[in-house]
Amino acid sequence: MTLSVLVVDDEIMLAEETAMGLELEGLTTLTASSAAEAMVLLRAHAEIGVMLTDIRMPREDGTSLARRALAERDEKTALGVIFMTGHGTDPPPPGVVACIPKPFPLGKMLDLVMRTMADIQERRAKAGA
Repeated sequence: MTLSVLVVDDEIMLAEETAMGLELEGLTTLTASSAAEAMVLLRAHAEIGVMLTDIRMPREDGTSLARRALAERDEKTALGVIFMTGHGTDPPPPGVVACIPKPFPLGKMLDLVMRTMADIQERRAKAGA
């Protein structure tokens, strides 16, 4: 199964630009403008292997979204979470791969996504997915 990337940001233009950049590098992407929309997509698409999410969003923040998303996935549907933020970068909470400051160079994000994708593929393979 080819894994895809979910980009979540309430600034939809930023989400779409990030997704487009990743698609130009050959990755399949989906976008969401809220945590609620992201959860719908995560439940419908087990092939999502990496989620890039903004931390600060209205209604539900990225930290809460990450906790809920990770809690719903097992190793067969493992998910790598990367935070994007324009508000400084504290060490990421448990289960979150990294926190990257906005604005970020696409190459840096692509490298992080590719390394995370490889780790998730390995975890899923070991789980027998």
